[in-house]
Amino acid sequence: MVKKPTFALLILLAIGFSSASSVFSPKDTPQFLPRIQAESSQFKEIYRPARVHIEVNSISPHMDDLLEDLEDSAYKASEILSQFLFVKPIAQPLKLGEKNSCDGIQLENYMKLGGIEADLVVFFTISDNFKQNSTSFKVCEVSNENQLISVEIQVDPKTYKGLNEDKKVTLLSRGIIRAVFNGENKKFVKDLEESLEALTDQPILKDCVAPCATCVVGNDAQCASCVTGYYLTGTTCTACAPPCSTCSDATTCIACTDTTHMTAPPTCACPTNGALSGSNCVCNAGYYFSSNTACSACATQCSSCTVSNTNCVTCVDITHMSAAPTCGCPLNSALSGTACACNAGYFYSDTTTCTACNSNCGSCTTAANNCVTCVDPNHMSAAPACACTANSNLIGTFCVCSPGYYSTNNVCQACSPQCAACTVDASVCSSCTDQTHSLGAPNCYCPANSQLTAGACVCNAGYYFSAATVCTACQTNCATCSSGTACLTCADPTHMTAAPNCQCPANSSQQGTTCVCNTGYYFSNANTCSPCQGNCATCNTSPTVCDSCTDTTHMAIPTCNCPASSTVSQGQCVCNAGFYFSSSTTCSACNGNCASCQNTAAACIACIDTTHMSAPPTCACPASSTLTGGACVCNPGFYYSSNTLCSACAINCATCTTGTSCSTCIDTVHMSAAPTCACPTNSLLANNVCTCNAGFFYSSGTATTCTACSTNCATCSNTAGNCLTCTDTTHMTAAPACACPANSVNAGGQCICNTGYYFSANGQCSPCATQCSACSVSDSTCSACIDTVHMGNPPTCSCPNFSALVAGTCTCNTGYYFSSNTVCAACAPQCVSCTNTNTNCGSCVDNTHMTAAPACACPANGSLVGNICACNIGYYYSSATVCSACLPNCASCDLNPNTCDTCKDTTHMSAAPSCACPTNSALTGTTCVCNTGYFYSSNTVCSACQNNCQSCTGSAANCATCIDTVHMTAAPACACPALSSLVNGLCVCNAGYYFSSASVCSPCSTNCAGCTNTAANCNACVDTTHMSAAPTCSCPTNGFLNGNTCQCNPGYYYSTPTTCLACNTNCATCDTNPNTCDTCIDSIHMTAAPACQCPAQSTFTTGACVCNPGYYYSSATTCSQCSGQCATCSQSSTNCESCTDTTHMSNAPGCNCPAQATLVGNTCVCNAGYFYSSNTVCSQCAGNCGTCANTQANCLTCSDTTHMTAAPVCACPAFSTLTNGQCVCNDGYYYSSNSVCSPCAGQCQTCSALNTCTACTDSVHTNGIPTCTCPTSSTFTNSQCVCNTGFFYSNPTTCTQCATNCASCVNSALNCVTCTDAVHMGNPPQCYCPALSTLVGNTCVCNNGYYYSSNTVCAQCAPQCGTCQTSNTNCQTCADTTHMSAAPQCSCPTNSALTNGNCVCSPGYYYSSATTCSACNAQCATCSTSAAACSTCVDTTHMSAAPACSCPTSSTLTNGNCVCNPGFYYSSNTMCSACSIQCSTCTTSSTNCLTCVDATHMSAAPTCACPNYSTLANNVCSCNSGYYYSSNTVCSPCTAPCAQCINQATFCTACVDPNYSTLSNGVCTCTDPNATFSTSSNKCVCNNGYYFNSSYNKCLLCSSGCAFCASASSCSACYDPINTINNSNGSCSCIDKNAVFSTNTNVCQCAPGYYKGKNGVCAACGAGCQTCTSPTNCVTCYDQAHTSISTSGACFCDDPDANFDNSQKLCVCDDGYWNSGGACIPCPSTCQKCVSQTSCSVCFDPSHTVISSGVCVCSDPNAVFNSQRQICGCNQGYYSNGNSCSSCGNGCSACGDPNSCTSCYDTQNAAVVNGVCKCNDKNASIFPGAVTCACNPGYYNSLTNVCTACDTGCSQCSDQNTCKICFDQNNMSLNADGSCTCYDTLKEFNTQEEACVCKNGYYLVENSNTCSPCDVSCATCSAANVCITCQDASATVNNGNGTCSCAKGKFNPTTNMCESKSGSMDLIFSWIWLLVLGLISMN
Repeated sequence: MVKKPTFALLILLAIGFSSASSVFSPKDTPQFLPRIQAESSQFKEIYRPARVHIEVNSISPHMDDLLEDLEDSAYKASEILSQFLFVKPIAQPLKLGEKNSCDGIQLENYMKLGGIEADLVVFFTISDNFKQNSTSFKVCEVSNENQLISVEIQVDPKTYKGLNEDKKVTLLSRGIIRAVFNGENKKFVKDLEESLEALTDQPILKDCVAPCATCVVGNDAQCASCVTGYYLTGTTCTACAPPCSTCSDATTCIACTDTTHMTAPPTCACPTNGALSGSNCVCNAGYYFSSNTACSACATQCSSCTVSNTNCVTCVDITHMSAAPTCGCPLNSALSGTACACNAGYFYSDTTTCTACNSNCGSCTTAANNCVTCVDPNHMSAAPACACTANSNLIGTFCVCSPGYYSTNNVCQACSPQCAACTVDASVCSSCTDQTHSLGAPNCYCPANSQLTAGACVCNAGYYFSAATVCTACQTNCATCSSGTACLTCADPTHMTAAPNCQCPANSSQQGTTCVCNTGYYFSNANTCSPCQGNCATCNTSPTVCDSCTDTTHMAIPTCNCPASSTVSQGQCVCNAGFYFSSSTTCSACNGNCASCQNTAAACIACIDTTHMSAPPTCACPASSTLTGGACVCNPGFYYSSNTLCSACAINCATCTTGTSCSTCIDTVHMSAAPTCACPTNSLLANNVCTCNAGFFYSSGTATTCTACSTNCATCSNTAGNCLTCTDTTHMTAAPACACPANSVNAGGQCICNTGYYFSANGQCSPCATQCSACSVSDSTCSACIDTVHMGNPPTCSCPNFSALVAGTCTCNTGYYFSSNTVCAACAPQCVSCTNTNTNCGSCVDNTHMTAAPACACPANGSLVGNICACNIGYYYSSATVCSACLPNCASCDLNPNTCDTCKDTTHMSAAPSCACPTNSALTGTTCVCNTGYFYSSNTVCSACQNNCQSCTGSAANCATCIDTVHMTAAPACACPALSSLVNGLCVCNAGYYFSSASVCSPCSTNCAGCTNTAANCNACVDTTHMSAAPTCSCPTNGFLNGNTCQCNPGYYYSTPTTCLACNTNCATCDTNPNTCDTCIDSIHMTAAPACQCPAQSTFTTGACVCNPGYYYSSATTCSQCSGQCATCSQSSTNCESCTDTTHMSNAPGCNCPAQATLVGNTCVCNAGYFYSSNTVCSQCAGNCGTCANTQANCLTCSDTTHMTAAPVCACPAFSTLTNGQCVCNDGYYYSSNSVCSPCAGQCQTCSALNTCTACTDSVHTNGIPTCTCPTSSTFTNSQCVCNTGFFYSNPTTCTQCATNCASCVNSALNCVTCTDAVHMGNPPQCYCPALSTLVGNTCVCNNGYYYSSNTVCAQCAPQCGTCQTSNTNCQTCADTTHMSAAPQCSCPTNSALTNGNCVCSPGYYYSSATTCSACNAQCATCSTSAAACSTCVDTTHMSAAPACSCPTSSTLTNGNCVCNPGFYYSSNTMCSACSIQCSTCTTSSTNCLTCVDATHMSAAPTCACPNYSTLANNVCSCNSGYYYSSNTVCSPCTAPCAQCINQATFCTACVDPNYSTLSNGVCTCTDPNATFSTSSNKCVCNNGYYFNSSYNKCLLCSSGCAFCASASSCSACYDPINTINNSNGSCSCIDKNAVFSTNTNVCQCAPGYYKGKNGVCAACGAGCQTCTSPTNCVTCYDQAHTSISTSGACFCDDPDANFDNSQKLCVCDDGYWNSGGACIPCPSTCQKCVSQTSCSVCFDPSHTVISSGVCVCSDPNAVFNSQRQICGCNQGYYSNGNSCSSCGNGCSACGDPNSCTSCYDTQNAAVVNGVCKCNDKNASIFPGAVTCACNPGYYNSLTNVCTACDTGCSQCSDQNTCKICFDQNNMSLNADGSCTCYDTLKEFNTQEEACVCKNGYYLVENSNTCSPCDVSCATCSAANVCITCQDASATVNNGNGTCSCAKGKFNPTTNMCESKSGSMDLIFSWIWLLVLGLISMN
């Protein structure tokens, strides 16, 4: 008996066989070994392991026995292997978690276990997932580089325990062998299995026999489970039958054979009106697939159809229709029933053509010109001619009068002369005779300020045509003009040039009508403006006596001199270099740190240290630095990270030279050596000591390695598994074990119940309830539902109401259907059952009256009552499926529609059966309603309302609606507004008033006798002699209205009745001649009228004679000359009133020159060497002047004639300083010419020429003098060299390009500030592309087959897409380019489905084109190449032979048979002939009627004859015109006024006067409400006050006051003939112009605001008074709601913030208030004026505000309105920068400018440092857009509000162990436990580079992101064979080729050591020894 082998041997065999280096040669080997040995040499080499791990894992609590067997064997094997394969022994077998099962292996997790890196891992997983008595093996995929063998043995625990030891061996050995060889060399595997059978004397398990998926152990043909498409019965697998493609038993489907059309499993039913054919669903005859799951009926024109309801196969009207599939009626026809009928206006010219009648025909027959009716019977001759009347033409369907004519009484009359064309009336123009200047139709008025003369419009005097329709006034400089630029007389004749130019003098402008000198000029004489001098901004009488200065801040009037230490530059005082304005008149010295300053001594303009200091004005040294010897020096412990930033050393440095280069370390025990000073991996620096992170510990007694605890340990000590605390303290057992409960797994440190389990109260994982696929809290608190489609959301997971859970799926109860996935809705009442929609019935509740399912519709006008269709009230069953209407007046009727059973209105109607409404009423709905203007005075009598009522109730005066809804007060009063009267149904304002609003008549302007729309829009003028024509009615220019008459202004006269011209200027008044004065303007000095001349030596000025300068009145009419010193004098020649030299002389009357001055002519002149230091003092000239005048600086000659400007200024050039009489250029400037100091180039601080620097502005980055050039790839900006976008300073003088993913960067190429692809990349500084995308150019592009589902996620495209974009279904290319529709839809054709990327037609269809699957036609039983190519026909009796299979003409295919259409019969088997027209159906012959077309009226079949006086038309016997059915078979005549009637002789359907009557509910009434029907003439006649207009066919209102008229312009009689006058225009107006005509009383009465005074004349009331008895006794005020009457009888406004506006006759709110319901409410604080609380019209601070949505808001979004100061002020964090608000900078809440912050938002964590907000924590920053401090990347905010470093590799984290974003996102993964690890296991994270780099022993392949191994001799390398360091420390690197050389012996790649002899023989002996051990164990 051979002993059973141990498990250790089996595992060793498996590993041994996997190595081609194994050798088996002992003599006593078993029989099977030589054969294996022979075949192994031929076997493909799979692995060559040098380091092997054997791992065992169980994911089942029931597999302890099997786990123990494998563990023991694996441990023993590992011990042996470790002795012979040069690996360290494993301390203990490792037990891995569920996530490491065969389905979830992560290779990198197993290549390094127990601290040893392995080349081969043999990994076992045992699970009990399979059914009882079954066993299966899975072999996981094996990597090519790092080798992993994983075997998953799935076995029933009970089965395993029942096996004896031999069977256990065979069970395990088969899995091991198959795992090692992984399906290769099947013969070799078979030999091994046979040898194992011989060793164990047990058969090896074989593969199951199909269709078994798994089988019973020991019997391969007995199934334990089935393959897809079969179901298990006992141990037998049976195939599923249609409609199931997969099933659980013979009748319960899991998947359907026709997934397109069938309902969901388990039913798999075909749609309604469809059936199963083979394994697919097919629609019944007459139906087609309208969607995948619905068979719908074909359209009415189709006898049969396919694809769509309109894609006909056969047509219903084969005579007239086009051929299938369109079956369209002819053009201009429509389908009526089953036949096509020509539309109105067309006739059948042949069977398929509807031809149009001639345009004059309403209808025609037999020929186009054979009219039956006319299109315009009112204006045409009778049919068939239908010709238009004279002077008219047919346009469209109406006869229209020719141009120049209009229609009246159906006759075309000529228009008035001014009309080129007219309508309605001869004077109502539609186009004008003067098309150029008139304002257009209908009035053809001339423009304002013009009048019509001889058919043309001419501008009035004083105006000219500036455009064709605009008369424009002359320019303001013209008193009169002939054109816009040619004056006749000037507005200011004193100063202006003569006409026609009339220009003000140079340097002056016109203000009003007067010329005024411009600023800086004064009138030196009447027509000359001379400039002011010196520093004068303005002057008046003298050029040097200033009224204001050019620099109002620093200069003083009148001298306007600058303060000491300042000079004038461009009119402004400027302090000299080194000084600033400490006050408006004082220049003080700057502080020492400023090269220059302004405003304050500390507000620098330029700094003394331009390299390190902040920009002016602060000029502060950087934080943590000190100003020493004129330069800023960093404090100890800091370094210059940039020119302006002293940064602290890194926290790991005790001292440093740069930010990352330590000189000494802070923790010398744990850290690496300087300069890196790095804490060990998985540790953090806290309180200057490196401490292992939570979950790590210092292992092996070393101080420099932190090792990870086991996943179940939150913390541990000494060893990884010695837990101090558990990761899941709620569910795990106590430390140190920390084990999860049964039915749960450890996931990321937390125990999670397996799917279908939850944590119950006892802490165990218990199963969920049936409705839950997952649950929590309790078994019924679902977190996921078993039926995710129909169930409600977790936690309840309940089926919808009216459904139940059946086999894991919610199913609706009978009578319900799924209206949505989660709602079972009731079927419609007509359905017994339904699907898809509530109206898609499966069967109907009333099969008698309803249409067939799925519609189940009651007849039209029928309703479902209970389960029966009943005709609606007012209808009756005329057949089983037709509800016909009763008469409109019947509430109900039974069998006869003409005989009422009950009346609709029992209150008002006569009794049944007549049911007639009262006279003057009509039936509306169900009620008799009195006609408009009538009311029920009793139940059966309609009486007329009062004339102010449109309608009324209760009484004639109780209005319900008003006749004039626009102007009247609300019903029931319906009163016209005050000052108006009711005229012909409309409220009309009295004469002199107009409607200013719908309910207010306001007075016209005083110039208007009458007006419309506005007070100023006159329709008649008060002064027709002098005024311009209406609507302007303006007095002539220079005229005014006095009472009702225009008068010329004083000094003007009427040159024509409409022109006021000026009198001569010396006339006070004149009459008809401007030069003949009536009175003189200056009666004292002038000669008498009419001459009116001034005396000699005097001038007429501003209405008076004034002696010329230098003269005075020695008498009233004599001007004598003054003495020489007097400019003017009075009383005597020496009594000066003004001096000749007002500037220098003493005051009048003395007028003496100053000392050292002499009078020369009229001017006092300073003696030689002196100048006027003030107007009355001569002082010596200034030193820089050779000579001077007026001021000390007003030189006549200069001290420096080379550089200075010319006298009198003698100023040094700008940007230079006068030194010892010579001008010297300031620093930063040079002499580009003798008189110009030009700025040096920007890079020069000082220079000798433009680009020749003597000192550089930026001494840090430039190359130095003389060029001071910036580095390559940089630009000189704001006095500094700045690297261009995409570059950074790698050293002070080098700009290096950023990495490709960085748009911009700082400090390093990888430290991005902005990303090249800001849309798709991660945030700076990393800027990585999303997973599954590649950076192409500057854009991240998703890989092929993927698209951007969001900006940062590439998702996979849908199956139908080759490529896609925007969404997974938005295809760019299609998977099947042959059959699919074009991208983006890429949908398969209807009746096809996508299978493996191709569209395949459904069964029963064929490809009629590449993109169309078409069904066979309905007439075909079968078809082949096309839908119409029948193989056999469905009706062999009547149809033509195949392939046509067509039914006879006039027959239809119905349920597979050809049936003659209604009205046809089979005259032979293949011919359907038409019945006679009286027959609905017939048989044997056309006249042998079976049924009549009109069974109601005809005699009985077979004759079917209509009654007398009736005609058969459209299958109905209709009584002839003028007759009605008095019974079903008798036609009786109608009674007038009915032209036609129905049911009774007086119930009209047409009127005898159809053009002017309206038919309503059987009653003929006049259409026009202003007409009355005349019984004598049977016509409608207009009421009094109206006339008939034939063009409009209506009664139009006569003119106001007219009682009788023939037209609006022809009144024959007025209502009030005593007080009115009949005007020529057809209107009647009141004789008293202050009276108006009242339409209520039809008499003239005083207008509002007037009262009847003496002699009955209307006189005006007081201001604001609407009615009064006298001017001082007001009775009512205008605007009564807002006014009151004082005790004195005057009207005043109630609101104190309002005043009465006489033009509007209203109280109007003052500015700053608005009218809110009559109250004056203050506007919002920002509004200066408003129209409502939310609608400003004018804002405060208009230069900084805008009106937005009615509200005044600050125009700058960063400003807010200050209501106290009424201005816009900047928000917090902003400062005023001119007219806008600019940001103070990051984190700054208040500042004066961006460099002078005064306070920070985050006062707790930040402070102001050198004018900028800086965070207190050096590891925090205020990022752009933020206001508070936030931790820098790689840090998080701990509970102590300190920025603490995240875990290694983490850029953003919430705590030290929970990372959110990794640094190197392209190469790192964010793990479930919150840690960041490199994707590539050959890489590790480098904290200095913040990126994944290759591990030791590997190097980065050039132009690739992959690591490749170094040569085995290299510990580190730069290329495959270029070592940096060697594995063996005793070896050295050969500098020539980079290889490692052993000092002695050779390098052994197995041991990585230098050895003195070869180890190859040792390896061979080792394998031999292993085999010997195995043989011993078998013995």
